[in-house]
Amino acid sequence: MRSRSAIVLAAALVAAAASVASPLKYRNVTAGGELRAGVYGRIDPGDGRPPPVVYKQPVVAAGVLLPPGTQPVYLYVPSGQVRKWDRHCIKWRACELPVYFVRVDDNPGKLGSWYALRSD
Repeated sequence: MRSRSAIVLAAALVAAAASVASPLKYRNVTAGGELRAGVYGRIDPGDGRPPPVVYKQPVVAAGVLLPPGTQPVYLYVPSGQVRKWDRHCIKWRACELPVYFVRVDDNPGKLGSWYALRSD
């Protein structure tokens, strides 16, 4: 009985380690394939955790009131477009949508000096 418990415990630990070791993969709906640097587009977080984002709150370019329950979208766009989102939102057809800007990694240095000046 004790050896069976040890086997079950070992199997559970291996499964837990495998789930931690495999990074979450996000799908780029616009370009197809996985999220990767330099390939911009709308990101599907899937059923897992949402991808890392630039701002904690979603951004809406147009000054409109959103209906309750409006779901935000995740976009990976160049940092210059994030800074001037009201000028670039039309390209992504997201001017009246709440948008989370996705970053490819957690390194704030790659986001430029504007990252340190953000207002969230």
